[in-house]
Amino acid sequence: MSLTRATIPVFVPFVNRPDLLEKAIRSTWHGGVETTVIDNSDGGELADSAGIVYTPPVPLTFAQTQNYMLKQAIGEENARTSVWIKHPFYLFMHSDAEAVGDTVQRLVAMANAFTIQKRKWGVIFTAYDALAAFNTEAFRAVGGWDPMLEWYHSDIDTYYRLRLAGYELIESGLPVKHEPSQTLKADPLLKLKIDLMAPCRSEYYRRKWGGEAHHERFILPFNGAFTDKSKRKAVESMNPIEQKIAPPICACGKVMSQKDWQTLALGGGLRDQRGFACDTDGCEGNFPQRWKKIIEEANA
Repeated sequence: MSLTRATIPVFVPFVNRPDLLEKAIRSTWHGGVETTVIDNSDGGELADSAGIVYTPPVPLTFAQTQNYMLKQAIGEENARTSVWIKHPFYLFMHSDAEAVGDTVQRLVAMANAFTIQKRKWGVIFTAYDALAAFNTEAFRAVGGWDPMLEWYHSDIDTYYRLRLAGYELIESGLPVKHEPSQTLKADPLLKLKIDLMAPCRSEYYRRKWGGEAHHERFILPFNGAFTDKSKRKAVESMNPIEQKIAPPICACGKVMSQKDWQTLALGGGLRDQRGFACDTDGCEGNFPQRWKKIIEEANA
């Protein structure tokens, strides 16, 4: 099934800097997509603007906005057939980002191809998630975004859960201009509020995953303390391949043994959200390869 670009939504959350928002929206015009602005400004200043604008009853946090986007992509459950009527994927764009050339068309085409191929992908990045494609089923499967992480850490938490569930996080290399943190720079009070809550978010994340961001030790939130016992037992009895957490093959060529991998995964060996370090002296490689070599190694 080929998906027409007109069925694919692009969600652009907005707080301030309408001048940058205009650039962001204009850069999606030739993508054949439907762009919706989520107006989280204090005064709903986009209420009279042209185009599709959703103004929530109160401004939403970053995580709440993401969950709203996911709900819109999932759509309504058909009571008669119990089939989810949804967009198989959708695009998320920062309001201070600007797609270059035909980036939007190419991103949609890439997501469309992966979906048709039934590839298990979660996110396709450009300049990180300044503009990104999100797989609706993947985000639904991991439970959406944690509302306790209102702003920063929210993305790290969600992408970590996607990786644990076996979904690919893909770097597209597509060009996007991004002026990061312009929302906070334009609103000192909002920045102060977010900065004051940063220690709380960091501590919550540490307790949830057993370590700082990119140095997580747990494969279940809170080490399974609030997880159904049967599910926890099933996960703990799985080997890494069954858990869909691939033992990495480092760029230097070293393959983790299952024992080493368990030590690495449970001991906090994450270097960043893209991959792992093999801990070989002098090794700087940290990008895992994919399943074929892992299976070959497991069967050797």
